[in-house]
Parts: sequence; structure tokens; C-alpha cells
Amino acid sequence: MLYDVFISHASEDKDDFVRPLAELLRANHIQVWYDEFSLNPGDSLRRSIDNGLAKSRFGVVVLSPSFFRKRWTHWELDGLVQRQIGGGQQVIIPIWHNVTAQDVMEYSLSLADKTAVDSKLGLKEVARRLLDVLRPEGSTLITARDIIIGFGYEPPVVTDDWWLDAVEASAGNAVEGTFQEAMGWGRWGFPLPPKSTIPSERGERLAWAAMQMMWQKNALDLRISQITRPEDVHAFIRSQPGLVETCHDYPEYLISYVPQLVIPGFEGEFESSIEGIYRPYVVERDPGKLNKSAARETLPGASPGSICSELFALRHPEFGGYKASHVAPLCQDEGDT
Repeated sequence: MLYDVFISHASEDKDDFVRPLAELLRANHIQVWYDEFSLNPGDSLRRSIDNGLAKSRFGVVVLSPSFFRKRWTHWELDGLVQRQIGGGQQVIIPIWHNVTAQDVMEYSLSLADKTAVDSKLGLKEVARRLLDVLRPEGSTLITARDIIIGFGYEPPVVTDDWWLDAVEASAGNAVEGTFQEAMGWGRWGFPLPPKSTIPSERGERLAWAAMQMMWQKNALDLRISQITRPEDVHAFIRSQPGLVETCHDYPEYLISYVPQLVIPGFEGEFESSIEGIYRPYVVERDPGKLNKSAARETLPGASPGSICSELFALRHPEFGGYKASHVAPLCQDEGDT
């Protein structure tokens, strides 16, 4: 696992400052390496801390009289200093807790030279200043991550290669924006927000591309197909971040992937969404209404002799005028063709 921040501190400072700070950062969707969050019974303390030091984007160092007296905290600080020297980037964020500039200078001139946050500002202000660094405004990746978290899924930290796959997934496809868009994304693919150069809008597109990437992988792993039991399909949809909302927005895509949900009684929570697009795709057998010939010219996806689009053949009480040999493949698993 990767982390946004590692918190190096003396145990004496936990109760009054460090634990509340770590909890506040985590409540703001920051991945925090903090011993009470990150260590499990039986873990090697040294190896776990080494792992946290190596896999954190930043290191918050809570400088205090107790910190200065500890040998363990010196070792953690040395690890962060090596990270900063080796990477050539700002890694260390000092917090002064019950110490003065003179105290810090006597401990480390290099730390005294760094802009620090003083705990006297109060917990909320300290956290706000840290968030400005850990989650800068205008970041496409951070925007995308926060959207995904809002749907109840914890994505990897933004430095994980998982996000590179998501960026590729958001690039688009050759038929995006046309009526064939669903074919371009593949099964369980849906239209993405438009491309944009505005970071917040780019982040939204990236978020939905990342979630769609998860839907597609999980549907493949779970073998969700045209012959999956409807209750299992609904359970799958509910388990995927953002998929319920997307299926409501694009029910025509939903029923093209799982046509069994158009059968009356199997729609579940999508009944109103499916019914809302069903009627325009059907021509009643009323002599005063359109005849079949007109229906073929008017209804998208209608075949000769039919009175509804084949998307809804399983919903129509007469199967839309289709023959059994035409309807059967709609329910056939692609893997069996």
C-alpha cells in the first residue's frame, strides 16, 4: 500500500496532538501512515516503519521536547532526510509542537531552515495547511480520487501505477460520441463526461473512467453476462462504485449488457428507468396507430415484422413479434457463441 503522509512523532505527543491530527487527515481522505492505524499485532516495528517511510509521499515530523530526546525518532527523521536528498524533492513537513525556533536550531539547523507549521495555530488550522500541500487545489488526480471516495471506494494513493491505467482508460475510443460508443468501450462501458482542459472536469472524467475500469474487470472476473441470475446482476451492480447511478442514467446500455433485466419483475430498482425508455420503442397493435411498416422505419433497432426494438423483445408480452430463434440469442452468453 502507498501513503500520502508518514507521521514521525514521540509517543508522549499522541494524546494531545498527533492522534487527533492523524484522525482529522484521514477524515479528509488522506492515506496516513500512523502506527495506531498501520501496525497490526505481530508486525515487525522496524520493517513496518521502513515500509511507511519508503512508500509515503511526504513525512510530517512533529518536533517537540519529547521528539528531541528519542533515539527512535532520530532514525525515522534520518530516513526521511535520505528520501529528500535522494529524490531531490520536498518530502519533510515540520510541525513545531511546544518548541521555539531556538530549540529547533539547537537540534538541527537544516530543520530550522524549513518553513514549519506551529501547533499553537490549533489542530484545524494545522490540518488545513497540511491539506494544502497534500491535496493541492486544481489537481486532476486528487479531484478524481475524491469523487471515487465519495462513492464509498478507497482507491490507491495517487502515486500508484493503478492511476496510469485509469488515465489510459479515460483517453477515449474511436467511436466516442457516436451511436456506436458502447461498442468502443466494450461490455459494461458507458459514456464518459466530455473531455476538457479544466482540471476539475478532467478529474471527473478520470474518476468515471477509473470506476468503469473496475466495473469491467469485476464483471469479467465474476462472469456477469446475459445468463446471470437477475438477483446476482443486481448484487453486482450495487457492489460497484458509481454503477447504480450510471445504470439509471443510461438504461439502454444496461439492458444491452444484461437483457434479462427487461423481463417484467426482474428490473429491480431500475424498473422506472427501463419503463421510461420502453414505450417509445414499441408500437401498439391499434389500427389507428402506426402500422408495422411505419414502425420499422421509426423505431431504432426494429427488425422486419417486429413491433418493438429487439432491445425490448423480452419485455413485450408477444416478444415484439420476433421469432423464438431471434429472441434466443439475446439470452445467450457471449462465451458460448
